[in-house]
This record gives sequence, structure tokens and C-alpha cells, in this order.
Amino acid sequence: MNLRYSSLSLCFALFATCTLAAPIDSDIADRYLDLNSCMDQAMGKGWQRRYDIHMLTNRWGALEASQADVDSAPQAVRVTALRCRRETTPASQPSSMSQ
Repeated sequence: MNLRYSSLSLCFALFATCTLAAPIDSDIADRYLDLNSCMDQAMGKGWQRRYDIHMLTNRWGALEASQADVDSAPQAVRVTALRCRRETTPASQPSSMSQ
């Protein structure tokens, strides 16, 4: 009997964890969409092609500029990326890009 209650509570705990994780991930993905919109507004549409910035899919399923490309971009791009990150708050999330 004790084993049933333990198993049942474990199932509820796992279910609750899974259902709570999805909104958090989608919220982070939405913030990356906001980041990309901010960059488009500040740098103009197609800024990625002009500055040879590759966009990669991060672990939340959102497109994110390659950190290595941003680091080697002109100062205007780097400063704008930092400002947009600060305004849209994915900066509080670790970047999942290693390139």
C-alpha cells in the first residue's frame, strides 16, 4: 500500500515538472523572438547577411545569432546586441550557443 502511494506521488511530481517546464521554455523562446525583433528594428532587416552573422537554433528552439560571429562583428552590432539582450532579458539566460 505504501508503495502505491509513493509511486502515485512520484507520478504527480513528474507530471507537474513536465507541465511547468513547457511554459518556461516557450517564454524564453518568445524572448529570443523579441531579441531578434529588436535587432531587426535597430540594424534593419537583413542585418545578419550584411554582417555575415549566422543564426543558429538554440536549446529552446529559437533562432539566436552565433556568439562567435557577434564577437567578431563591428562594434555597432556588438553594442546593439548587448542593448537588445538587456531590453528583452534573455541575457539572464545562459546562451546556448557555443559557436
